[in-house]
Amino acid sequence: MVKQQAILREAEVPLFSFPPIKLPAKYWLFLARFLWLCGMQKDCESFSEMQQRVKNIVDKIEKISQESEQLTIVGHGFINRFIKKEFIKRNWLIKKNNCKNKYLGKIVISKQL
Repeated sequence: MVKQQAILREAEVPLFSFPPIKLPAKYWLFLARFLWLCGMQKDCESFSEMQQRVKNIVDKIEKISQESEQLTIVGHGFINRFIKKEFIKRNWLIKKNNCKNKYLGKIVISKQL
């Protein structure tokens, strides 16, 4: 069963008005993310709100995992990093399967016995 969950959306990138300097997009994204991590946000979810959302995501995954043997979650890299950290805090085992494609990745999680 495929079911899209809005709670699994990527961490938002705040929009700031920066001086008109020509830089590649990846630098603007880095700067916006850095400011967001420092607590600055504009018209988007704050870092602390995102951290609470991650806890809710992991709560939901833990609940589903009690009812189902297998679960596949597809998400974006930035939010996935925080989800992975939350699983580690909760003593789940993380096994990373390296992909040759730098844009794809897969981790397998399991509850420690």
